[in-house]
Amino acid sequence: MAFKNNVAYCDPSIASDESAGYVVGSQWYNSESGVLWVCYDTTKGNAKWAPQSTGYDWPAGAYKLPSYITQLSDGNPVANKAYFLPFLLSRKTTIDKAGISLTTAQAGAKCRIGIYTGVNGAPAFLRKDFGELDLSSGSGIKELSTGIALQPGLWFLASIFNSPATQPTVKRVSGAQMGVVCGGGGDITTASAGRYYEASVTYGVFPNYAPDVVMAIGTEGAAVFLRRQ
Repeated sequence: MAFKNNVAYCDPSIASDESAGYVVGSQWYNSESGVLWVCYDTTKGNAKWAPQSTGYDWPAGAYKLPSYITQLSDGNPVANKAYFLPFLLSRKTTIDKAGISLTTAQAGAKCRIGIYTGVNGAPAFLRKDFGELDLSSGSGIKELSTGIALQPGLWFLASIFNSPATQPTVKRVSGAQMGVVCGGGGDITTASAGRYYEASVTYGVFPNYAPDVVMAIGTEGAAVFLRRQ
């Protein structure tokens, strides 16, 4: 019997047995979860497989911040300034939500969020403008549906705020190690540690091409998250 392995978007079952061509030692990789399985019993109708890895560390339905962020705090964003957070993906991932965390609402406050491709460690082309968040009431998670599949690589989560009479308070990036992702920004223990990229941009729909950005060491950048479908 030929030695058979498999790659699929599911785990093996008891029917993944000798009659299906599997032998003891066959491997099955679930490309959705990232878990590798190895067969140790091929009994027909009662095959047994053992997981060999913990799989992808981003469960479906879970929220995720860019991994280089080490600390959050409450603060006020600056109006008419676009913030870009590097987000590194190791595998193709479908995203169904994107948003921010609102601490204190303010009348007339709004925010747009989107995502850009990364080229040479900087934001480049707009992948999708997710739309506008109303920050005039409530608190907690404010999110938009995205329905987007992202390929492995470097992406940039973008946010921009309008200019109400009083800015809202949101969860912001107050500690980060940008060098882990983008090869710059200094050590997190230094005063020059980069926290995000920023650029002056008039509030509105995101431009198709990212503006020229500079690395910032402040704390105005909103902590944008994604949720895996």
